[in-house]
Amino acid sequence: MMYLCHEENYARLPTIVRPSHYDISLNFNFSKMEFEGDVTICIEVLQRTKDIQLHSSELDIENIKLVQANSGITIEPEKTEFSKKNQILKLLFANPVTMGNYRLKIKYDGVISEEERGVFCTRSYEPKGEEKISVFTHFDPSCARKCFPCWDEPSFKAAFKINLTVPKEYSAFSNTQVEQIEKFAKTKRVNFARTPAMSTYLLAFAIGEFSSIETKTVDGVTVRINTAKGKEEQGRFALDTAVNALTFFKKYFKTEYALPKLDLIAVANYNSDATENWGLLVFREINLLINPSTSTNLTKRWISLLVCHEVAHQWFGNLVTMEWWTQLWFQEAFAQFAENMCVDYYFPNFRIWQHFVLEFLHSALELDGSKDSHAVEVAIKDPKELDQVYDGISYNKGAALIRMLENYVGEENFRKGVWVYLTTHAYKNASPEDFYGALEEVSGKPVGNVMSSWTNQPGYPVVRAFLAPGCECKLNQDGITIKLVQCRFFSAKGKPESEMALWKIPISLISGNDPSKEINFVMESREIKIFIPGAKVDDWIKLNPESVGYYRVQYSPELLKKLIPAIKTRQLDVIDRIAVLDDLFHMVKNGYTSTVEILKILAAFDGETEFLVWSTIGRILNKLAILISNTSLEDEYNRFQKKLLEKVSTALGWEKSSEDSRFDHLLRKLVLGQMSWLEDENMINEARKRFEDSVASKEKLRDDVRVACYRSVVRAGGDKEFDALVKLYKTVDTHEERKSICYALSSAKDEKLLQKVLTFAISDEVRPDDTVLIVMAITSTKTGRDMLWDYYRNHWRDIVDKVNNREVLTRIIQDITEKYASEPMAMELETFFNKQLPCNESTFQKALETLRNNASWLERDSEEIQQFLSPY
Repeated sequence: MMYLCHEENYARLPTIVRPSHYDISLNFNFSKMEFEGDVTICIEVLQRTKDIQLHSSELDIENIKLVQANSGITIEPEKTEFSKKNQILKLLFANPVTMGNYRLKIKYDGVISEEERGVFCTRSYEPKGEEKISVFTHFDPSCARKCFPCWDEPSFKAAFKINLTVPKEYSAFSNTQVEQIEKFAKTKRVNFARTPAMSTYLLAFAIGEFSSIETKTVDGVTVRINTAKGKEEQGRFALDTAVNALTFFKKYFKTEYALPKLDLIAVANYNSDATENWGLLVFREINLLINPSTSTNLTKRWISLLVCHEVAHQWFGNLVTMEWWTQLWFQEAFAQFAENMCVDYYFPNFRIWQHFVLEFLHSALELDGSKDSHAVEVAIKDPKELDQVYDGISYNKGAALIRMLENYVGEENFRKGVWVYLTTHAYKNASPEDFYGALEEVSGKPVGNVMSSWTNQPGYPVVRAFLAPGCECKLNQDGITIKLVQCRFFSAKGKPESEMALWKIPISLISGNDPSKEINFVMESREIKIFIPGAKVDDWIKLNPESVGYYRVQYSPELLKKLIPAIKTRQLDVIDRIAVLDDLFHMVKNGYTSTVEILKILAAFDGETEFLVWSTIGRILNKLAILISNTSLEDEYNRFQKKLLEKVSTALGWEKSSEDSRFDHLLRKLVLGQMSWLEDENMINEARKRFEDSVASKEKLRDDVRVACYRSVVRAGGDKEFDALVKLYKTVDTHEERKSICYALSSAKDEKLLQKVLTFAISDEVRPDDTVLIVMAITSTKTGRDMLWDYYRNHWRDIVDKVNNREVLTRIIQDITEKYASEPMAMELETFFNKQLPCNESTFQKALETLRNNASWLERDSEEIQQFLSPY
């Protein structure tokens, strides 16, 4: 067969030929790391054509036949052409293929990759050293073509029937249930049921030696956790969560789960957190399994969110799928929003929406303030662009926008709109605009018009609130008037007023006169005056209660001052106290107001008892600590922190109490962990005593004091403490304990000891995931940061080889870069990485921007900071 190769720009497949069904048979040879494939594709030719185009990659095509469905006449292509760049196989025929139905039959050979793309393997070893190979698939976004020739774009939905010939001792899983197993001497053929119509990237299979636990939902859906032998019970929590998620989403969406089973598989060496293949979810092992006796609520919360996220995709992404990768943000954003709904329903004690604000909303705002930010929806031409474009802005901002949208249309209308969307487009492709249309239909509000102002432009607004002369804010018999001004927020001091961006902002506000009464409106202009009925001129005013809106608020000094008593008396709830603090910190950080203002308002929180508020305080204290580590004011700042932490650390103590609240465990862990940085003599003595007692008795330290003890003894100690912790690292059996040790080792003060820590981190004694933890944590101190940067420059290939993951390398380089605060350092980093950049370039550029902003911050405020801290 003639086989030509062409190179050209990436191109989409023509739509004049559409597949409806694939029948795929794969025969695996693990000793040669290859497979034989045979696929029959039912297609419909919608227009006469002399060529048929489909995708193929790294497949050795042996034979191609086109069979007319009605007549059975076989037509062989005259020749084939292949574009390596676009991975398009073009079949050219001597005579035009007429309209109608055909079967395209292709025989081919493929390879089992060592990389996590297409069909790939993972390796593990038995106690006696015997190697075990497991095989999985990762087709997202465009790697199904590495397994079989296909129309590998989301809009070409089709049904699939897959048959796998595997070693007889292996189990095999796919999207659907097993229909039949044919046994042979050394192998078996596993035949799976036909799938619903779906996109190629959602097809999946897994082959290996697994052990399972399973149960059924009340509707009879079989749910199964598949793990390495001996770890089955560690999947019990995830199993229960998956069952609950199926039940919740069936009720919420008012739509049945489309398959009779759902498999979840734990893979030890899996780079992705998880994948949402229809009916076959694959997870990194640490994201699915827990130790029931030692795992914390934080771990359970993370696993429950991840499981619920992938289950939500079974409807939103799998049942209804994006038309093209440009819209990927939408189904990911919805799944992130939906995972929180589900977890909140079953685990109200997790207080999930409060965590959502901290972990999704605030992280999105942090990224999105950059002048180089991008819109949520970015045109994707080539799926390879996804790694560069889709980040925390697309996913976390998207989820925050979905939450704001639900609040704007109302919970009941939102739920009705979701049902209309799913039922209208089931087993089809759809766009965000289709979703907005469904919401408009049920709510009567201009959803599309409002949302386009958020998804089609980068950044977000800061809403400035004034109560000052010239703003017509005066005492009335029945209320007051305030003035609001919107402009784009930038994560560097500038003149946002010159930015022409404008948003349609769903605004909500409450006042001290009646906090239960919320005022809602859409702000469409640059400035607006709002009358607040019943409010008095001395009442506090809080915009964006519960942080449901995707914007920051800058209060005038007068309005900010009125909020302080509401913070001290807890009249503002947890999220609103956090929002005041977080918004003010970002006004400070980016030059809208002085750093001293955030140092002053922190004093209002010295009696704070809520863990989530303290987690925000701790984050701000740490960010200020990193900034101040670039000055000579560290000792003064540490004394300031001690005074702020004194009341809460004394109240909590080291021992559990019968009066502890549900979150006091986490609060104690946070506060003592914060104190362990501050060279407090009493802290060091208590930590050393507890650590030595633990080593002598071989009893584990409690989770809430473990980090504080480990870090305190390392910072105050030397080689002896290092050796003790390394020995402990090699014996502990949970990820959480290893993390505690990693964080403690990386906080060492002495440069020689830090060098030992880094050498240990890069060694074969440390797991790759833990290497990353240690390396990134080392950057928290200036000594560690400088040493790591020096090591990286001279040994960067060692780090690259050890980590072997571009995404993780990006995080490491970002972490080093963002913690410096001088222009010479920015130039040094830029020069080095211009020559060799093993990471995401846009992320590195954002990190450089953060570094330069830090430099501007210090130049702007260092004198005032010194004056404020001088009494300490």
